[in-house]
Formats: sequence, structure tokens, C-alpha cells
Amino acid sequence: MTTLTIKGIEYNIDFIEDSHEYYVNGTKVPCVSNYLSDVLSNNEPIPEYAMPAVKRGVVFHKIIALDLTCGVDIQSIDEGLKGYWDSYQLFKSEHTLIPDAVEGIIYNPVENVCMTLDYRGILDCSKSLVDWKTGGMYAKYRAQLGGYYRGAVECFGFIPELLAAVQIFKNGKKAKVHEYDINDCSHRWGSIHEVYNMRRER
Repeated sequence: MTTLTIKGIEYNIDFIEDSHEYYVNGTKVPCVSNYLSDVLSNNEPIPEYAMPAVKRGVVFHKIIALDLTCGVDIQSIDEGLKGYWDSYQLFKSEHTLIPDAVEGIIYNPVENVCMTLDYRGILDCSKSLVDWKTGGMYAKYRAQLGGYYRGAVECFGFIPELLAAVQIFKNGKKAKVHEYDINDCSHRWGSIHEVYNMRRER
């Protein structure tokens, strides 16, 4: 359980990893990915062929979290992930990372949405929100980061100077930073949020 005090109000957040469900003070609350799935793909299930990529991303996110917190045993990394590890390490060798939080579960009470932030902290000299990506890059990531941006502002008063997705490559070449315009991301998220809620109006 994660306990957050936001503007004087305490929220207890439970995250059920297997089903990717969030509960705030005992009530199920949608997350950013629920909004994106509902609006952009009409809640179509993830195709079976895509599941290995999804699982790979989950595992590698955990490896990065370990690396940025308590350290990771390189020998324990699966051979199939070594290229991603090399890609990530090349990125780290050229950039300064000073995390405030890694894989941090948060809640935006204004929009009633939960999320897990991959990285909140300093990237080089900028206060940043970073999302790690081990697959292709898609336009929907701008809306996703917009949701994360609004969540960080409402939950912590954290106003990032940089929103970015870092694309990590299987072949080991240096990971690439995709920087996005904050206002554009926030606007895209706002559109997704509005459509999602309109679908539920009675």
C-alpha cells in the first residue's frame, strides 16, 4: 500500500500488479492506461503475439528500478535482455540521472486517476518525468506523459521542465531521448480524459 497526503487529505492506494488495478481508499480507480485503452483502442485486448513484448517491458522496468535504487546484479539479467541493458547503460554514461522517485505510484484527485511514474527527478540539469520504452514509439505516448504531468503537479506540486520517453533498443545501441512539448502533452491528455468521461455520462 502507498499512502499519500495531497493538499491535507490522506489517500491509501493499493496496486494489484497481476490485474493492473488501482484502489484508492478501497474504491477501484482507473489509471492512465485505462483511459488510453478505452478511448484509442475501445478496450480491445492485447493481441497474443504482443504479450512477450509487454512482459519484456515489465521485466526491464524492474531492472531499471533496481539499478537506480539498490543496484542490480548484472549476471542475473536474462540473456535476451542484455542488448537492452547495454542500450540503457550507454544512455546512462552520457546523461546525469538523480531520481526523486522510481516506479512511484501516485494519484491525481482532481481527475480521479492513478498512475505509476517510471522516473521523477533530474535528467541532466532539468526536473523531469521520464518513461522508459523498450518497443516502438507511438503518438499516444504524448497523451500518456500528459496524464503523468498533471498527476505529478496535483500530487506533489512537481512541475517538470522536461517530459520524455527514452527508447531502449534491443540491439544495444544507445537509448534515444524523445522530448515532448509539455503543453501539447497536457492538451492531448485532456482530450482523452474528456472523451473517457463523456462515454460514462448518463
